[in-house]
Amino acid sequence: MTKALSNWKARVKRLIYKKNLSYEEVVKKEPLVMEDDLKVLKAKCESSAGKAKSLYFKDLYEMNIGTHHRSSSDYRVAIPKLEKDNATARDKGETPPFSNISEA
Repeated sequence: MTKALSNWKARVKRLIYKKNLSYEEVVKKEPLVMEDDLKVLKAKCESSAGKAKSLYFKDLYEMNIGTHHRSSSDYRVAIPKLEKDNATARDKGETPPFSNISEA
């Protein structure tokens, strides 16, 4: 499924609320925006359910510390943890996790 609609809504919301642009100014940047669609979007954003949803996702964003993508510097931290997990597994007589994966 495409993220085009959610990206569009995020761009328009940013124009309306962060840059405080009017409908005419929003249309200059996003020419496909219809005035009725903009009114519906504003009504949803300004409703109590919309504000609660926005706050919920902002809180989730704040809790998400770190990046989901590993860079080369992240492995400096990860390798000691993996070695500790491997040693713990060997001490328990278990097969270390990911032992069947080669480092190619």
